[in-house]
Amino acid sequence: MITAEEKIYEHLCKTPGCTAGTICNKLKINGDEIKTHLDSLVKQGLISERKSEKLEFYPVSFCELLAPRKA
Repeated sequence: MITAEEKIYEHLCKTPGCTAGTICNKLKINGDEIKTHLDSLVKQGLISERKSEKLEFYPVSFCELLAPRKA
């Protein structure tokens, strides 16, 4: 059985740049649980968080694609 954390990570891989609120609405998981799992995924190095007007989350591999490359 897939865990809530795995569902969240899978969702972020498919739709990078989601906010916690978007994930809550899409996966029908409460905000406190989402926050716990997002914190865990960040600590594991699987996702990163970026702050702009909203706090957005990205899979690490996606962030690496966005990072400027050294010549």
